[in-house]
Parts: sequence; structure tokens; C-alpha cells
Amino acid sequence: MEISALVLSFAGVLIAFVLGLLSAWYATRYARFHDLRVDALVGLYSRLTKVQRAFKHARQRILLGGNAQQIEADRVTNRNKAADRGNDLIEWADEKRLLFNPELRNAVDKYIDGLGKAWMDQDSADILRSVGVADHVMKAVELDKKVDEFVNTETPKLREVIEVIVREELRAPFELIDRLSKIKIEFRRKSRT
Repeated sequence: MEISALVLSFAGVLIAFVLGLLSAWYATRYARFHDLRVDALVGLYSRLTKVQRAFKHARQRILLGGNAQQIEADRVTNRNKAADRGNDLIEWADEKRLLFNPELRNAVDKYIDGLGKAWMDQDSADILRSVGVADHVMKAVELDKKVDEFVNTETPKLREVIEVIVREELRAPFELIDRLSKIKIEFRRKSRT
């Protein structure tokens, strides 16, 4: 009876040791990839925020202070910043694609397509507005609304998707540790009886 309890106790220690090794192997193998994914998600979130802010500034129709030339120069500067932010997002997201899950990849692709269309609509609105014909100005206002709606609706939606993924990604290792701990505790209980 004592020998079987000793063997059972030894087996419990051995299994706990193996589970510890497996846990350490998993943690070291996937920790770097996990860190890269989290960094990519945070980077994407940050770039989306910057794109939304830059589009907002580029879309401002009323610029205070200065003469007409200064106001136009500020408007052009803001549009160029928005273009730079959009291009940075597109290039960066393309480089980090591998780190996104399929759902996020599809959402980012859809967003980038919409962003390109919004940019074309903004250019069209500016061209129509410069002509000065009433019908063209009305069409420009419609395009402005479309651009604003896209940027102010789709950007927060994509950021929300990222927030959910980050919460899930950050929780995953703790769930694994909890599962391993429960396995160890259950095994120890069984070996003592």
C-alpha cells in the first residue's frame, strides 16, 4: 500500500514537472509572436486615430486668421497631412498583415478601400466646389457628408474590433495558466486519495 502511494505521488510530481515544462515551452515559443501581434494591434489603433484626426482637420472649411492665401496654404497643408497619414496606414498595415487574424485583415482591407473612396470623394468635392456652380456646390456638400460619415463611422467601428481582439489576446495566456493550474490541482487531489 505504501509503495503504490509512493509511486502515485512520484507520478504526480513527474506529471506536474512535465506540465511545467510544457507551459514554459509554450510561453517561450509564442511569447515573441504574441508580443509582435499586440504591438501590431496597438500600432494599427494608433494609426487609425491619426487618420481620423487628420481627415477631420483636412475637412475643416473654416480656417481662422490670416489672409486668403494663408488660409488656402493651411488647407493644403492639412490635406497633405491627411494624405500622409492615410498612406502611412496603408503601407504599415500591408507590412503587418501577417500578424492580423483573418477577420481583422478583412476589416482593414475594407476600411482601406473605403478610405480610398473617401479620399476620391473629397477630391471631387473640392473640384466641384472650385467651379462655383450651385448644382456642383450641392453635389460637393453631398460628397462632404459621405466622407464625414465614412471617417466618423467606420474608423470607430474598426477601432472597436481591435479593442475586442486586444482584450482577447491579452487574456489568452492567463486562461492557459489557469487551465494548467487546475489540471495540477485536480491531479494532486486524485493522487492523495
